[in-house]
Amino acid sequence: MDTPALPVLPTWQVAARRTVLLEEGRSATLRPVAVGDADFMAEFFASLTEREKHYFFWLDEERARRLALDIERDPSFRLIAVGEHDGCVRVLGYMFLESKDEGPPTFGACLHPGAQSRGLGRAMIDHLLTSAAESGLDRACLTVHPDNWRALRLYQRMGFVLTDEFVNTHQRVKQYRMEADLRSPRPAITEEVTVVPHGHLGIGVAAARVQRAIELATGWRPLILDQPAHPTSRVIHVAEFGPLAGTPIAVRPEWQRSVVTVGWIVTLSPGHLLIGGSTGPAADLAARRFAELVAETSTSQQRSDGTGSPLRLERIPFLDLHVCFPADPVSLPVAPSR
Repeated sequence: MDTPALPVLPTWQVAARRTVLLEEGRSATLRPVAVGDADFMAEFFASLTEREKHYFFWLDEERARRLALDIERDPSFRLIAVGEHDGCVRVLGYMFLESKDEGPPTFGACLHPGAQSRGLGRAMIDHLLTSAAESGLDRACLTVHPDNWRALRLYQRMGFVLTDEFVNTHQRVKQYRMEADLRSPRPAITEEVTVVPHGHLGIGVAAARVQRAIELATGWRPLILDQPAHPTSRVIHVAEFGPLAGTPIAVRPEWQRSVVTVGWIVTLSPGHLLIGGSTGPAADLAARRFAELVAETSTSQQRSDGTGSPLRLERIPFLDLHVCFPADPVSLPVAPSR
């Protein structure tokens, strides 16, 4: 029997150390994990609160120490940020890229509770992904909880896009799968518009469809978050209103066929637009229709201006929309907007 081929792993091209200046004037040193960091790693994982354990993962002392002790035999890239906190030098952040199966390597990140919201996460992920690209990797993937607002915002700013959803078998909660093209420049992010998903598996992918349509037309990528990115953001709600909404389970096809499926694109207020459906598939079809409206509006503007310039964000179809349609996957008659 042939032995399965092991994944081709990169030779990491990364500077041994890099010092970054954080908010409040503090600094941290970014460097790869070394054999001598066993105590550092054990102390770092012991310092994590229940919040970090929920969103990242937790290792006991022995497994945390092994991250450092086995580093010379570990093909993964493991990065730490070392700095002063509470009068002691300790690990402030830990990130990794590791290849286990086919596909892009998996990215993971966790910051010390006292080192969050100070610019460290952005500095570390930028250093890690830049090193990965310089080492020959072209993609990276990760998983994230939809309500991990800080992480989801940062990952999207660094180029990750939502590609799939699944149920975490350990916690029984929904998570997003995201992927980044390391060869591409960082996206142009806007907080003028936020796409907010509401519902079970599949609604995040529908929200990503809306996000992509806006980026293609305007050149700006809105964030997908569970709340507005900014108090003044216009919000596009992508929602599923069926009886199973909010439950992290897949909807069986026979259940989908047993109810009348209806989709909506409705202006709720000057700052809120609803793209929804009575089932997840109906909401996804509504998202597709909205993508068509965005593309049509962009084409109309280009013809009017005669310049071929991108659609302006303020011209995204938002006001005076009241579209309701039966969301039959075979046929999608769409009522004209008023």
